[in-house]
Amino acid sequence: MHLLFTSSVALACGGFFCDPAPIDTGPVLNEFDTMVQQSGEVVILAVDEETQTTTMHVQVGFQGQAQDFAWVLPVPAQPELMRSTSTLFNYVSDQTELKWVLRNELVGCNRAWDEWSDADADADADADADADADVDTGLPEGLDIVAREQVGPYETITLTAEDSAVLVDWLQANSFMVPSDLGPMLDPYIGQTTHFVALRLRKDRDVGDLEPLALRYPGVEPTIPLQLTATAVVQDMPIEVYILGDARAIPKNYLHVQLNPLQFDWRAGGEQRDVLSRAVDEAGGKAFETVSAVQLEEPYHLESAYDFARLKGMPNLQTWLAALQGAGFTEVTITDLSAVVPVDPGIEPTAFFACPTCYPDALAAIDFDAVLFTDALEVQYVEPIRAAAQLFEASDHLTRLRTTMSASEMTVDPIFRFARGLPLVSAEHRLWLTRTCEDPDDDPEQVPFRAYFTLDGADMVFMAPSPAALRQEGFDIYSWMASRAESAALIIEDLDEGMVLVDNTPSFVDALAEGEEELSGRVDSASTGSCGCSGSPMTMGWLAAPLLLLGRWRRIR
Repeated sequence: MHLLFTSSVALACGGFFCDPAPIDTGPVLNEFDTMVQQSGEVVILAVDEETQTTTMHVQVGFQGQAQDFAWVLPVPAQPELMRSTSTLFNYVSDQTELKWVLRNELVGCNRAWDEWSDADADADADADADADADVDTGLPEGLDIVAREQVGPYETITLTAEDSAVLVDWLQANSFMVPSDLGPMLDPYIGQTTHFVALRLRKDRDVGDLEPLALRYPGVEPTIPLQLTATAVVQDMPIEVYILGDARAIPKNYLHVQLNPLQFDWRAGGEQRDVLSRAVDEAGGKAFETVSAVQLEEPYHLESAYDFARLKGMPNLQTWLAALQGAGFTEVTITDLSAVVPVDPGIEPTAFFACPTCYPDALAAIDFDAVLFTDALEVQYVEPIRAAAQLFEASDHLTRLRTTMSASEMTVDPIFRFARGLPLVSAEHRLWLTRTCEDPDDDPEQVPFRAYFTLDGADMVFMAPSPAALRQEGFDIYSWMASRAESAALIIEDLDEGMVLVDNTPSFVDALAEGEEELSGRVDSASTGSCGCSGSPMTMGWLAAPLLLLGRWRRIR
């Protein structure tokens, strides 16, 4: 039997808090000594123009005891709360997954070789959380409870408040573990139509029961509440935002950056997070990069073909569990199974489902009914996937944006809008390094490189010195390219206004051309070889390159 048990890191938006119990809850931040630091955020925003609503799907992460957890999320209007599914997060990640392709090719030489490297970069996650207590029915003036609901494993309370201090006092009095000095973080959201969703796990649930949550509310201007997120985050926290709609999405009140391809660590599978962080810092700390913008085509394949009849015919629990993968339940989790199968509370669910027959007494105590268990799994596992699949009925474009931010930079909530008519953005980045020998007996180490970048569907071509020429100066081709790049951001732009604010393309082109000429000239004067580097031809090769580069990078989308 093989089951796919998903896991994750701390992800979400809003404020995470925990009681300062003597447990290992990770590092803390400043005076908020009762907070758990977030290590990242993944948010999916789906806008339906027809119904004039936005649906937000979030993943929450926590390490600690169930009773020590609370989560507060500000929402622009009264939300409808729903269960989400990790299948949705996996699906949108797969549709926009970064792909790095490196080809290092030697042509026409006796020592010919080809080297390909493919690496996929992705961010996805899940989490854990908990807390519970009875809620006081007495409400202070200016505070109103709009709704109380149980959503999956969560107990939720939706409130409005006119005073942040009153809201904090009430949350603390009702066993939501929030710090006393949270008020200033809540102030930007107080008033107008903002609702606060306070969430914790139900009394009968544990940390392992945590699952994604969905909220649908009126409005078609998607945003994420980063100002409250700033209560407890790691330095340069990665943030991934997926936006579904009828066109490509762009930041409305944040800048946009295009990364310098020379800074990418091609050998390690492409760009590393520090390049994005430095580019965002160069843009003032409030900017996003578009990882990918794709047009979705039916069928979406979010929902599998489930063989319910097969499961309902299984004679016992062991065969039922073993048949899940073949019946279409490819991403079933421990949480899903625990909600369906009543495992002895004294047994760790992960251990039980990995080997049910290792616990014969507990297995015998379960009153197995294949029909009832299958129907319950459909409600637990399939229905949230079906609801998520409906998001794609109103959307045919998916945009993936990302940034990194520290607490001091989270002073404005990012807002996004759809920019119709802008081109799509490919998530595939290619670097082809080619050396061609005029004679098969030429020394490949003396053959200069011809390099092709393929980024966002456009080709950029330049010549570079031979391996021998580079080695003489202490470089290989990758470190040499990186040495020519001074800026992590190639372009800093305001897509909402259609303006390029910083264009590092000229210096990018000049640095490569000057560096190539300088290094090739030194080697030519000190070495011989039938296929050596010539400064003049390689420099001439750059005459067309700036036009290619500028055509790609100066374009405002």
